[in-house]
Amino acid sequence: MLGDVSSDKTKMERIEKFYNQAVEEAKEEEAKKAAAQPAAVPSESVASEGTTQSSASTTSVTAKVVVAEPDPWDFADPVDILPKLPENFQELVASKKWQERKEALEGLLALVTENIRLDPKAHYSDIVETLSKILAKDANINVCAIAAKCITQLAKGLRTKFSPHVLTITPIVFEKFKEKKALLRDPLIETIDAIYASSNIEVISDEVAAALGKPNPNIKIQTNQFLYRVFKTFNAQTAPKKKHERLHLLHWVLL
Repeated sequence: MLGDVSSDKTKMERIEKFYNQAVEEAKEEEAKKAAAQPAAVPSESVASEGTTQSSASTTSVTAKVVVAEPDPWDFADPVDILPKLPENFQELVASKKWQERKEALEGLLALVTENIRLDPKAHYSDIVETLSKILAKDANINVCAIAAKCITQLAKGLRTKFSPHVLTITPIVFEKFKEKKALLRDPLIETIDAIYASSNIEVISDEVAAALGKPNPNIKIQTNQFLYRVFKTFNAQTAPKKKHERLHLLHWVLL
């Protein structure tokens, strides 16, 4: 039972063992790349990373602590932020200049951050689709990082009403975990957690299983960390009750 995982020391040790193996694979792969390639010239996006490095580490496995306190979201008024966006928003995020794309997304991020509860009656499909494409295809890491933060805040603001978009975005987030730089990795960690909070493990189990099967060690590391955080929250009441084929596939990390 998934509900027994967090209380089973042996199983949790197996998860950590799998995680540590993935970390070692990542180190070996990076060592091979470093030996085979000349020193790279810092790119525009890497140079702009600056001091935005987060304290989150790929070598740490942490569980969220649930604090029983009033939820500000429950007391906030739902807001439709779409009319507040510039009329040429879609044009701006499609600009050939990465600075213009970034600035347009920062405007959206400010809106979804300031308004913590979003109106579920508003139609966010176009915005979510745009953000998904940016995260999947934009070549600039700074732009991708802001797009991920926007998705996170949309998921937090809509909560369960964000669920129609979950299966579209989840595989993109897992795939982008191949980027090891904290500038993008850390926002992605918050994004996948927010996506999960708006849904459940059964809904995204196919995507999780697919990510665990990816050859890229960084994807494996972050997927395993995500599973660890999820399993730590399970108990007899919160664990999935239904038998689910893909959930059994997830158990291979426990075997």
